[in-house]
Amino acid sequence: MLLRRNSSYQSIQPNRNIDPSGNKQRKSLRFFLLGLIVLIVGTVGWITVSGIIAFKNISAKNADDRSSFFRHNGEISPDQLLGEGDSRINILSLGIDAAAGLTDSIEIVSIDPINKKMALLSVPRDLYVYNSAENRKTKINEVYNSGVSACSKKEKTCDPKVDAGGALMKKTISDNLGIQVSYFARVDFSGVKKIVDTLGGIQIYVDKAIYDPKYPNSTNTGFDPFSIKAGLQNLSGETALKYSRSRQTTSDFDRTRRQQQVISAIRQKAFQLNFLANPKKITDLISTIGRNFKTDLQSGEIVTLSKMIAEIDSADTTTAILDNGPNAPLVSTTNNLGQYVLIPKISESDWSEIQEFTMTALPEPYLVKEAARVKIIDSSGKIDLADKLKKKLNSLGYTISRVDTTSTTQKNSTITYSTDKPYTLALLKRRFGLKPQELKTSSVGSEDIIFTIGSTFSSK
Repeated sequence: MLLRRNSSYQSIQPNRNIDPSGNKQRKSLRFFLLGLIVLIVGTVGWITVSGIIAFKNISAKNADDRSSFFRHNGEISPDQLLGEGDSRINILSLGIDAAAGLTDSIEIVSIDPINKKMALLSVPRDLYVYNSAENRKTKINEVYNSGVSACSKKEKTCDPKVDAGGALMKKTISDNLGIQVSYFARVDFSGVKKIVDTLGGIQIYVDKAIYDPKYPNSTNTGFDPFSIKAGLQNLSGETALKYSRSRQTTSDFDRTRRQQQVISAIRQKAFQLNFLANPKKITDLISTIGRNFKTDLQSGEIVTLSKMIAEIDSADTTTAILDNGPNAPLVSTTNNLGQYVLIPKISESDWSEIQEFTMTALPEPYLVKEAARVKIIDSSGKIDLADKLKKKLNSLGYTISRVDTTSTTQKNSTITYSTDKPYTLALLKRRFGLKPQELKTSSVGSEDIIFTIGSTFSSK
């Protein structure tokens, strides 16, 4: 399990897309599609005919999954939050191998609009999940194509304006990782090649040499061996695509890191070229986007997100990878078809540890902003109940300052609070179903909230 945080949390590892001579450049890790849209929105090119046509080509209807931030026009009151993580904007980024019909790259781009931060969570393609389109378990990289295929067989019941594959992938990720994924953006890998070539190539620092004798050829009928030397390299679109996708002699997780390098290098090159000032290159890029992308973000949302992303500093961007390392929540095994798959370490049906990892990587923005100190008082008379509650709340992003136990018990749970942490209070109230009479305002000393649990309390 790899979790990288900025200085607000814990030390972040340096971006490896640098010249090792010591001339370290601060790279910002930016979501591929949105990074390209940033180059287009705000320029006169976006309002040209080709720009309008391109947006129509990439735009899909959102199946009523819009984020709370956009539903409430960026002004979410405490009582409007549906749960921890609800104020984040989560976008599922999918890299598709159109020829093979598989999703080759799966990443969640999560924007914290309250604190102006962003996180990128990579999901392994071998994750073994329930595929509702086929009513069986499959690797997650099969789900997108399954959704498209299932909808093609139900033309009368499927909304043709909704991308069925994207909608099913969003639901599958949301159900298993325990977060609300509101949007998706799909890129055909052939588009990556064209975009890099439109930019005139990109520069990548390769940590170690790669030789992949089994890289598939363009028709998937044989092999086209791929190799690249270590060091600073200039990559064409073809080489960048192969560098991003090769995994035969390395791991899926190494490939994910290389894909992140390519994303960063594309953005850097675009700004180096002063891309916004070149109408011809903008037009070429718009054309490429129109043929190779699909998203259910709407035009107004894209404009807003583009401005948000442009304001986020690289130091406020974190990356996390869901994997099967020694302390990670996944473990590798084989399914009944003999395929290599990744399942939850606790048990194949218990996703709780994975959901805790996800919430740690993508904390609720208002909990981060308020940083409320919560004290737990155990008046339940039950052994270990307070400790279990503390662990649960910590995993959800709450700050538990201390736990005390009383010698007497009480039936109902209560919350005593100060008045300046309204979002934390509202989230606790919603999570545990506390009634108005169980809440009271009072001085709480060095804490902001005191949560007293009674004998009828049940941790959820």
